[in-house]
Amino acid sequence: MSSLSSERADKNVHSNKDIIKDLDVDAVDDRDSEFESILKAYCEIHQKLDMQVRPLDIKLMQEMIALGVPPPLIIRVMQQVHQLKMARSERVSSFAFYKNAIMDAWEAERAITEGVPIPEGVPLPPVALGSPQRKTKQQRDLEELDRMQEEAMRDGNGRGHRSDEGH
Repeated sequence: MSSLSSERADKNVHSNKDIIKDLDVDAVDDRDSEFESILKAYCEIHQKLDMQVRPLDIKLMQEMIALGVPPPLIIRVMQQVHQLKMARSERVSSFAFYKNAIMDAWEAERAITEGVPIPEGVPLPPVALGSPQRKTKQQRDLEELDRMQEEAMRDGNGRGHRSDEGH
């Protein structure tokens, strides 16, 4: 009888392991999906094929996901920083360039929301609340991008009112 009990115990252990394995697979699938969305956005921004992305950049993307940085935030910051660099005719050649700006935006999001997600499309400040003693170049670049966007909106709205000029 003891061998029958032993067999049942083994079956229970195996089934529990299978359940855990299934849960781990789901978690891996979610991380893969998050990674794929970041990789796709990076490739679109930089007009690259996925096989052209450097292994170091891939590793950094995966590390950010593992830290819990939301992919929409990563993508939004990449787009903003890249837009700023393009406006200055500068080039971003590595995902590592985005790291500090992404981490600053993530800290700011966590400080503001305390666990409440920010809806898509809501702009995030580039740094946490409070004024840091010294801002990084990326923080200054993001602020400049925000100012440029605000000016463009004001200029765009102002042009519609100038149609009377010259009359």
